Amino acid sequence: MRATVSVSFIVAALAAAGPAVGAEWWEVAKDMAIDKMVTDEAKETVLGVVEDTALEDAADKFIETETDEDSITVTNWSDMYIEVTAMGTANVFKAQSEAHALILAEETARALAYRKLTERAYGVYVNSRNIIKDGVTGDDTVLVACEGYINNAKELNVTHERLADNSILCTVTMGALITTDDGLMKVGGLMQAGEPDVEIYSPVTKVYPGEYSGIVIDASGLDVNPALYPNVVTEDGKLIYGGQFLDPEYALMNGVSTYVRSLEEAKNLGVGESPFIVKALKTMGAFAADLVLPGVVVDQLFGLEEQYNHLSEGRVVILTR
Repeated sequence: MRATVSVSFIVAALAAAGPAVGAEWWEVAKDMAIDKMVTDEAKETVLGVVEDTALEDAADKFIETETDEDSITVTNWSDMYIEVTAMGTANVFKAQSEAHALILAEETARALAYRKLTERAYGVYVNSRNIIKDGVTGDDTVLVACEGYINNAKELNVTHERLADNSILCTVTMGALITTDDGLMKVGGLMQAGEPDVEIYSPVTKVYPGEYSGIVIDASGLDVNPALYPNVVTEDGKLIYGGQFLDPEYALMNGVSTYVRSLEEAKNLGVGESPFIVKALKTMGAFAADLVLPGVVVDQLFGLEEQYNHLSEGRVVILTR
């Protein structure tokens, strides 16, 4: 049996459960030993469906998945969102009523989903030097922004199912956008603002390569880690492209770059039908998030920018295969 429960039903169930569903039931939900209640068959069914759905686009999109015993986290770096599906159960024989058990299972799953979303957000790279968890610990402003990001998560789906042992399994799916002014980009932007200025490359001669609709940086074959504010640099570390090239509001809403697995998907994400394709030499930095370009194409990029503003308008996609 699967069903989506409305808010009105939850309120009615709380009322029916009586006074004991006040402060105590939160503690009960928190202390639930869900790993002992959720059957292996239920876990495999729920997590398998979620993972299969997430990986349908994996050939074209840059998608990372993290699977735990009772949850799965999907980070989509092409469409810029994080989504968590988590499970919780409650035994109807240990609850005051079936409605009480349903609420306990739902709140357990919801709490786990929030926790996994928080863990993922705090582990995101800002650039090649910083990770969000490090910035949060020393800056109250960044902490508040990160808490705001988590609180802005949207509940996408809630389902319930009775298991063979008569316990109720609840599956909660929550999602949060990486971009938008309430997204994770805001957290990274606050950290990025405190970074020391990087020397921007100044071309000696601007080479005009012709008409192109955008820029694709081909990082295929490189072990590159996605970041909120990746930098593209010369072989001696001078900045060719990064968040500094964009209007801050634009960066918040659209990101600095997106990551894809195919050229066709890159075209779909804003670089057009005839992009200028540049092959990256290697990654740089402690987290391997920055990309190094060969000197022979750098002046061409700046020549292209003078004609079409691809860099300043963020029409840059990173291709990984």
